[in-house]
Amino acid sequence: MLVVSATGAVVGDLNTRRSHIVGMLPEGGIATIEASMPQVEAQQYSTQPRALTRGRGAITTEFDHYGGVSANLVQKILAAHEAENAAKVPI
Repeated sequence: MLVVSATGAVVGDLNTRRSHIVGMLPEGGIATIEASMPQVEAQQYSTQPRALTRGRGAITTEFDHYGGVSANLVQKILAAHEAENAAKVPI
């Protein structure tokens, strides 16, 4: 939930984070934005609504579904995994 005057900034920011806006309900000066977002983006997003709304926004999250990953992200994930495994010292 956030103040209606900040919805443009929040929706714009959500769009940069691979989000899909499902709906928006403005009611009495307060807006609720419903969006789906990859979990990795949501984990990094927790403080952003407060920053964009000057402390007058909050986020709630719940897991909804697994989704596909784009090819460029698959390559980044695999490279990070391989680097992590290479850094481990065998016992």
